[in-house]
Amino acid sequence: MQSLSAKEPTAYCLDGEGFMKPPGGTLSVSRVNGLSTNSDYYYLNVMGEVGHHLRVHLEGSDGYHRHWDGYGSVWTDRIHNED
Repeated sequence: MQSLSAKEPTAYCLDGEGFMKPPGGTLSVSRVNGLSTNSDYYYLNVMGEVGHHLRVHLEGSDGYHRHWDGYGSVWTDRIHNED
C-alpha cells in the first residue's frame, strides 16, 4: 500500500507543471486549473494502478477535510485557489 500522507517522513510537492510522482511509485498527482466560471478553482487527479482502490484525503491547514474514493484514478471536487 502506498500512502502520500503527513505520516511519511518525506513531503511530496507538485512541480511547476502541477505534477508529482514519487520515485519508484505507482501513484501520481496532477493539478488541473479550472476554466471560465471555474477559473478561481483547481482540481486534483490522482492516478494509481488500474482497478486498485484509491482513497484521496485532502486536509487544509484550518482542519477542513474531504475525501474521495475510486478505482484506478480519482478526481477531486473543485478546490479554491488561494493566491
